[in-house]
Amino acid sequence: MELVPNLYKNIKGSENLIDLQELSKGISQHIQLKQDVWYLSKWKEKDCPFNVRHLDTDIEKYLLERELDRINNRNTTIYPLQEQVCPNVIHKVGMRASIDNDIGSGAQTTIDFMSVGTSNAAENVDHDDLTAEITGGGYARRQCSTTGTRTRTNETMKLGNSFNDTQVGATIPVTLKEVGIHRHVSNADVCHARAVMTDFNLNTGDLFSALMSELHENGVL
Repeated sequence: MELVPNLYKNIKGSENLIDLQELSKGISQHIQLKQDVWYLSKWKEKDCPFNVRHLDTDIEKYLLERELDRINNRNTTIYPLQEQVCPNVIHKVGMRASIDNDIGSGAQTTIDFMSVGTSNAAENVDHDDLTAEITGGGYARRQCSTTGTRTRTNETMKLGNSFNDTQVGATIPVTLKEVGIHRHVSNADVCHARAVMTDFNLNTGDLFSALMSELHENGVL
């Protein structure tokens, strides 16, 4: 999914997206820009319109349907119980690991596991993990390449997955406040990126879905 601002403009958190036209006024064109964004949503699992194995394309189609409904004053699609668009913060440890993979140095592990946690501590590039990842019960990091989405479209890396009420631990309801992407199923020090979100309260029958789009591109203003 290429990031189309108009499709996100009515979603909570979209005010944090970069307006490249506005940003370009009065500054040099000799810069590099990266826009890294999460689309987060909560549904009743039985109503969720996404196939978690195709989040990268299904979410784009869904948001387009909503935009067309808005333009045509129609109501042909369902809405989530909650949704948010928020910035993604790539950790320095994630950047270093990506460089090591590119140059064949160190352990050759790929970015593949999604985590959720319960801390809303501010993002920081010096972090190397979630602040309070869930533990115990039925919780385990979800592997995007086997239970979710792990794709590339042009220069955008996309990783997505979902957690239902039985996959976030033994205690329901639970309040999710952070989400992350890792290179390992359990290691606590190699978190590639993390986002802090508005509280998502998961109850029985709920599904939390997350798609991270990480754009690597030279800015042309």
